[in-house]
Amino acid sequence: LLALKPDGQGGWAALDQIVDPFPDSPKEGATARMAREFGIQKADIQGCPAAQEAWTFLEELLGQAPVVALDGTSLGSWARVMGGDGDRLVLGLDQLALLLVPGRLATRRADLLQVLLQYLPKI
Repeated sequence: LLALKPDGQGGWAALDQIVDPFPDSPKEGATARMAREFGIQKADIQGCPAAQEAWTFLEELLGQAPVVALDGTSLGSWARVMGGDGDRLVLGLDQLALLLVPGRLATRRADLLQVLLQYLPKI
């Protein structure tokens, strides 16, 4: 779980937390997929907070702020599963691109983040 929010002083407040998405189930199935897709092993999630607990930290960090997510639909679904009230504005990058730059850019869902990152100033 990774979230950034402007801190009001020119910097960023961050939440960067590995979570245990299935704390009450055997880890083998979940960790096989997590290892394959994200490189996260069973030992990496042992002792980590459950997803519900981490979601509470995320809600505290965000307050009432709207959210821009890589996949807004997926985040909205997770919010409902985690007990969110559904009132938060959640936009996916594709939706944001469609609003700001209508046309073909918004159709590049798979690589939209990489396309947008090339326009950021180099740090």
